[in-house]
Amino acid sequence: MELTDRIKVNIKECGSCCRSILAVLQTTNSKRIMFAVELLELCSKNADLNFHKYIGTKKFATVFLKLLERKRGKGIKHKFYTKEVKRRWDKIEDMLLYLAQLWADTFMMMEDDYPGFQLIYR
Repeated sequence: MELTDRIKVNIKECGSCCRSILAVLQTTNSKRIMFAVELLELCSKNADLNFHKYIGTKKFATVFLKLLERKRGKGIKHKFYTKEVKRRWDKIEDMLLYLAQLWADTFMMMEDDYPGFQLIYR
């Protein structure tokens, strides 16, 4: 919660936080990705519109969609995941889909200001 308060006050920290979350979402470590998605959910619910302007971009949307595609991908390496890792990826997918629905409902009338949210939803 301290992070969300700092994001509300300082726009530079808001940008730094968004870039950090974006970098973690591009990694392959499922634990780090899960924590980043949980942090994204927390900040999304408690931060102000400056945070949403950073994550409502098309760049963030493409990373978000690639993460969903990676989870749903059909490859040989997905067959060798342990049960724990499979459950973690399922939880990540549920959280990502929840966030996509939340953002689409919240920013439906502001599609021009936040193009990434509607791109993710579609």
